[in-house]
Amino acid sequence: MNRSTLCAGAITALAVAGLTGIGPAANAATHTAYAEWSLSGKSGTVAVPGSDFPVGTFTSDTTTLRVPSGKSTYLNDTTPFGAEFGSSRDQGYLSFGTAARGAPSTTTIHFDSPAPAGRWGFALGDIDADAAKIEATGADGNPLTAAELGWQGAFNYCANPPRPSSCTRGVYTDKPHWDPATSTLTGNVADTDGASGWFRPEKPVKSLTIVFSVQSGIPIGQLWIAAHYDGKQNIVIEDHAGPEDAPPGTPVEFATVIKDDGPPEPDAHLCDDLNKVLPGARYDGDARASSGSLSFQSGKVCWSGPLEPGETVELAVPVTIDDHPKVTHLVNVIVGIGPRMACQDGKGRGCVVVVKILGINLCRAVVGASAARDAATAREAAKAC
Repeated sequence: MNRSTLCAGAITALAVAGLTGIGPAANAATHTAYAEWSLSGKSGTVAVPGSDFPVGTFTSDTTTLRVPSGKSTYLNDTTPFGAEFGSSRDQGYLSFGTAARGAPSTTTIHFDSPAPAGRWGFALGDIDADAAKIEATGADGNPLTAAELGWQGAFNYCANPPRPSSCTRGVYTDKPHWDPATSTLTGNVADTDGASGWFRPEKPVKSLTIVFSVQSGIPIGQLWIAAHYDGKQNIVIEDHAGPEDAPPGTPVEFATVIKDDGPPEPDAHLCDDLNKVLPGARYDGDARASSGSLSFQSGKVCWSGPLEPGETVELAVPVTIDDHPKVTHLVNVIVGIGPRMACQDGKGRGCVVVVKILGINLCRAVVGASAARDAATAREAAKAC
């Protein structure tokens, strides 16, 4: 029997089923999500869960860096940003002020890989008695122009219901002004509620910097990030073993082929879980991949690397069956990490390939040996078998 596992057909079916009822936009980006912020002191990480949007790390010299919950301040779906990415209610965002003694603060996000153009956006809120200068670098590390930042327009997130409870001042018409000559979003000096603006970068972004300064009052700025993703598992994974049946002491190689059948993927991840292999075999740390990088931790050989459309990467994980294995089968599990990766079922089982160890009946041997020593142990062993 051929035990190789090809996930392409199943994943295609899952993708079609997952898109049912979404409508005409299903062929484009059909899902959106807001970034989640993790804060530790003056630095942290930002990630859009469930998407292929790259993880970012940020640092700031502001004296007031926080991650509010989004319960009382949010962008509802009647705002331009909310219309594009959905309401941010109950979604966290980054809140910041100036640096010490009112000096301009600098907050910078560095993405692990360039954030893809056209598929994400960021909004700045509460830009009324303050100003925010926006700087960014592209995939090549060079500065982006103001036009490439993709200014989309100003709005007031308090203007229309459902109105956030933080909107308390009664007149919600204030909007900041964007100056492309200085790449600065500037408020109208008076301290109001809801003045905001948003961007959708037209070039990939490797880093994003906000220089925040005060004009009057108590300066507070807000930053939301959200992204589109299509949710299709179009990075196909094929896993097989050679040989598929082997006696103790035999070398076995688990081979995995990874192919990108969709758009470029700058940061693909996959793990070969050996935790159901190692009770019966030895891994000598000699895994290899045709590209990308490998690591081994907690019984898993993990691969990561970029993929271009149509590109194939080959991963090989050799093991040697023990002379006296504790199992009758080696169960190798491949788990793709990220929404585009095949071989994932939501329970961590992924795609499975099994090698049968020939010439042993583990249950008979365990029960027989136990019975000679202790009847109770034998009964427990029999239950396990």
